[in-house]
Amino acid sequence: MWRFVAKPDRQPEFEEFYGPGGMWAALFHESRAYHGTILLRDRAAERTYTLIDFWDSLDSFDQFKAQHAAAYGALDHEGSSLTEEEHHLGWFDDIEA
Repeated sequence: MWRFVAKPDRQPEFEEFYGPGGMWAALFHESRAYHGTILLRDRAAERTYTLIDFWDSLDSFDQFKAQHAAAYGALDHEGSSLTEEEHHLGWFDDIEA
């Protein structure tokens, strides 16, 4: 999970880039271990977002990131032009009953 603050007046571009149909999701869809993205906008702070990507495991994400390091780095650099802040909130596991 990640928390972002989009730059002023860049929210539409940010949402397109980081959302479920955006550039990150397009890259991640190259892996069968990727299962989608949710982008949430904070109602109390309109430029603040929480991003959740779903993977089979942290290992599968790490392997993908290593195999696609150049493309991942390029997108990370491009995305930084849209954000004021970026915070990694942690790696979380789904608890199934």
